[in-house]
Amino acid sequence: MSEIEVLPSSVLLSSEGICSLYSEIWRLEQLAGDLIDRVQSASVRRIARQIRAGLAEVDVEIVDYSGRPYDPGMVPEVLDIQFITGVEEVGDTVTETIEPTLLWRGQVLRRGQIVVQRVVVPNGGEGESND
Repeated sequence: MSEIEVLPSSVLLSSEGICSLYSEIWRLEQLAGDLIDRVQSASVRRIARQIRAGLAEVDVEIVDYSGRPYDPGMVPEVLDIQFITGVEEVGDTVTETIEPTLLWRGQVLRRGQIVVQRVVVPNGGEGESND
């Protein structure tokens, strides 16, 4: 007969392992938002909530910058700047989070990756005549 092994009360994970888990939780949440089927979407959201609850003691914050004004001092790495034509300058905006920023007690565990949109206002057609 073999002895019954007792599960440890805690397990050590590397910070990289924790970052990977939280990034995948974020991906699940994004997937849930994209699903058309409401039942599937609710199921995926529930799974992500349960995983977060199981990791609550780790206290990692997932930061998704999508939709926020862009500031050059932000933590995430800018992967691309998309230029669009507009009628007025409105400032740069984060249009997509490729990878979320992960914080632990206010410290950056992993820098996120974002895409920024910049509105470019045409110069009003200088040199053209308005007959």
